[in-house]
Amino acid sequence: MKVLFVITELEIGGAEKQITELSLRLKKRGWDVSVISLKEEGYFAPRLRQGRVPVVALKMRKLSFLKGFAELKRYVKNWKPALIHTHLFHPNVMLRLVKLLIKFPSLVCSVHSIREGGNLRGLMYRLTDGWCNLVSFVSRKGMERYIRKHWVRREKAVWIPNGVDVDVFRPEYNGKKEKRKKMGFGDEFLWLAVGNLRRPKDYPTLLNAFRIVLETRPDSFLLIAGEGPLRKELVELTRKLGLEQKVFWLGKREDVPDLIRIADGFVMSSLWEGMPNVLLEAQASGLPAVATSVGDVEWMILEGQTGFVVPPSNPEALADRMVFFMNLPPDLREEMGKKARSFVLKNFSMEKIVDRWEQTYQNLLRGNEIET
Repeated sequence: MKVLFVITELEIGGAEKQITELSLRLKKRGWDVSVISLKEEGYFAPRLRQGRVPVVALKMRKLSFLKGFAELKRYVKNWKPALIHTHLFHPNVMLRLVKLLIKFPSLVCSVHSIREGGNLRGLMYRLTDGWCNLVSFVSRKGMERYIRKHWVRREKAVWIPNGVDVDVFRPEYNGKKEKRKKMGFGDEFLWLAVGNLRRPKDYPTLLNAFRIVLETRPDSFLLIAGEGPLRKELVELTRKLGLEQKVFWLGKREDVPDLIRIADGFVMSSLWEGMPNVLLEAQASGLPAVATSVGDVEWMILEGQTGFVVPPSNPEALADRMVFFMNLPPDLREEMGKKARSFVLKNFSMEKIVDRWEQTYQNLLRGNEIET
């Protein structure tokens, strides 16, 4: 059975990681899988090809949109997929237009954030709704928002969360001290944040919160892994707050599982999210989190059991819970980490999520009713 995935690009990101994992695992299960990137190939393309999943990069730009659209249409026409699964706004809308011109059995469109843009994008979803068979959401709150705004009909909406490779993201208690020593750290408390350096992640709130944390817990450091357009601005803010010796900007990293394993706590200060992948990865690795109450975070963290949730844009509240967590006995923090991993294993292991997608695809192709 042929399934085609279409995404904006294949650089490091939550949606990109999800379709990579889904593609490779479906391939192993016997599906004929192909992936199209509207832009460049990106970080995940070599891994997909290594798993015998073809990747086509259309290298689309504003000035070459029509050419790229024609190539996309031609590829669909020639390859004849039974099902196309798109991810993120531009692929979602473009493939609806392709379906208007070329008939193919099923189109699934995935929304990965609670907020993809303004009302104009919502209107485009509503106007093209007739050419999409199913709209999936990784965030339950995001799904309810889109339904409430009439951007998607309830009978077409389905919630399927992100999945985590629980074999890659797992606790590793042995050798932790040695790995920390290699990075120049000893017994200090290490906080870790992971995410691109863009406005939604709200790193200014995190930096201000960490400055407060240091007033009572000067024995702590903050590691931030990620790259983005706000790097210069955020490094300057770090300097203004006097945190140069306490905050480390690690840039884009390929060793996030190892960074999670050496950390003592995970922190997330986002203004908005859908269902943050990295929070699931931290929990799967047995790392408790302090995070802002955005998207599905309040549901992802069991308050006081696997971590703590605070209001967004509130550095005082964030600092308070960070210090509270740091002051807990080590054995209690370890127990919270074990509960966090158990929660992920039960609900978000990648194999379970792939099972759900496979069943959803089969139901669509057979014309069976899909539980929404």
